[in-house]
Amino acid sequence: MFAKLTAPLRSTETWRRFEIARFHRAALKQARAELNAYTPHELAGDLRISSADIEPLAQEEARRRTELHIARHPELRAAMDGADARMGLAGA
Repeated sequence: MFAKLTAPLRSTETWRRFEIARFHRAALKQARAELNAYTPHELAGDLRISSADIEPLAQEEARRRTELHIARHPELRAAMDGADARMGLAGA
């Protein structure tokens, strides 16, 4: 029943931009968590990065994951016209 009521809303560009932003935030949170799981010694030794590099790397990984998500969901591509600059996406 709820799906029938929300179907017209879910087909709008605004809703699709909301879905993309929500996915991007989740991807960023996950990328940060993955990078923060390393100890400073592992960051320096294995990855050759410092803790100051975590945020830019997490942003880049979240952007990459979001672009892949959009590529897999063609219905989201049209909604990216206005959202790509705000989220740092390169027009997936």
